[in-house]
Amino acid sequence: MKQICSKLFTSYTLYVLINIYVSAMGFIRSIVFMKNLNMSDLGIISLVQTVMLFLGLFQIGLLNGGYRIFALNKTEQQTEINNLLFSYIILLSGIAFIFWGILVITKTTLTMSNDIMLLALICGILTLTQNWLTNTLIAKRLIKDINKINIISSTIALISLPLVWIWGVFGAISVLFAQPFLFIALTLIKRKELRPSSWNFNLKLIRYVLSFGFIPFLSGICTIIILQIERWSIADILGTAALGEFYLVFLYTTLFSLIPTSILNLFFPKSVYSYETGNLYEFKRILKLHLLLLTIYLISATVLTLWLLQPVVDLILPKHSANTIYVYYFLPGAISQVLCHSFSLISAATVRLRPYLITGFSSIVMMIIFIIGAVKLNMFTLINIAIAKSIIESFIFLYYVGYVCIHRKAIFLQINIPH
Repeated sequence: MKQICSKLFTSYTLYVLINIYVSAMGFIRSIVFMKNLNMSDLGIISLVQTVMLFLGLFQIGLLNGGYRIFALNKTEQQTEINNLLFSYIILLSGIAFIFWGILVITKTTLTMSNDIMLLALICGILTLTQNWLTNTLIAKRLIKDINKINIISSTIALISLPLVWIWGVFGAISVLFAQPFLFIALTLIKRKELRPSSWNFNLKLIRYVLSFGFIPFLSGICTIIILQIERWSIADILGTAALGEFYLVFLYTTLFSLIPTSILNLFFPKSVYSYETGNLYEFKRILKLHLLLLTIYLISATVLTLWLLQPVVDLILPKHSANTIYVYYFLPGAISQVLCHSFSLISAATVRLRPYLITGFSSIVMMIIFIIGAVKLNMFTLINIAIAKSIIESFIFLYYVGYVCIHRKAIFLQINIPH
C-alpha cells in the first residue's frame, strides 16, 4: 500500500492538480457565460453541449474498448487501433455533416438555428477526438505530456473569452470550440505515433475492440439518453430559461466529479494491467487505495459544498443565488455517482459488464416514468428533477454494491479474465 501511495503521489499528483487547473479554467468560462448571457441564451448553450454529448452515442464502444486495450501497452496493437478510431471519427464526421445538410435543405430546425447546430456538431466531433487522444495518453502513461498539453490548451482557450462579449452565443460556442481544437493540435504535434498513418476499417479488429467496449458504451448511451431526455424535457415543458436556471447543477456536477475522474484515470491502466497479468494482490491494494481516496474526497467536498456554495454563488453569480437549492437536492446523487467509480475499476479489469446494462436501461425507464408522472400530476419542476436525478444515481450505486457483495468470491478469487 505504501509503495503504491508513494508512486502515485510522486509521479501523478501533478496530473490531478493540472486537472483542477483545467477545471478552474472551465469554471471561469462558465462564470463568464452565466454572467453575460441571459437565461434563454444560456439554455441554448446547454443544448449545444447536449448535442456535443449526443455525438458520443455514435462511437459505439470503440473508445471504451480501445482505451482498455491500449492500457495493455502492446505497441503494434496500439497503432492499429489508433488508425481504426481516426478512420471511424472521419466517417462519423461525414454522417454528421450530411445530417446538417438535410436540416438545411428541408428547412428544419431543432430548437436552435441551423448555424448553431453546425457549430455544435463540429464541437462534438472535436470533443470526441479529444477524448480518444486523452485516453491514449493516459493508457500509455504519458502523464507529463498530457499535463503540458492541458495547461497550454486551457490557458490559450481562456484568452478567447472576450468573444462572449463581442458575439454573444456565437462567441460562447467559439470558446467551447477552442479547447478541444488546441488539445488535438498540440497532441498530434507532440506525439507523432498518435497521428493516423492509414485508413483502417478492419471488421475483425472492430469486433475485437467492441468485445471490451460495446457494453460499457451501451451504459454510456443510457447516461447520455437520460441527459437528452432531461434537458430537452426541461426546454420543451418549462422553457430554455428554466434550462438556464438548471445550468448551475450542470456546472456543479462537472466540478464535483473532476478530482474523482482524474483519480480514476490514474488507477485505470494499472488496475487493468495487474488483473490481466494475474497480480491479484496488487489489484486488491489498488482498489482499497482508490476507495480510501474517494472517501476522503467526498467528505471534504460535501462539507465545503454545504458551507461555501451559497456564499460563493451569492458573491460571484448573484442572479443564480436562488438556484443553489437544485444543487443541494442533487448532492446525494453526485456522491453516489462518484462512489460508482470503484465499480468501474472492478468492471474494466474483470470484464464484468452486464451490470452496466441493467442499471443503464433501468435508469432510462425510471426517468421516463418520472417525467410522465410529474407532467400528469403537474409536478414537473426543477426541484423534482433534481430529486429524481439523486434517486436514480443512488439506485445505481446500491445495485453495484449488491452485485459486488453477491459475486465477491468470483471477482476476487479469479485470476484470469473470462473472455
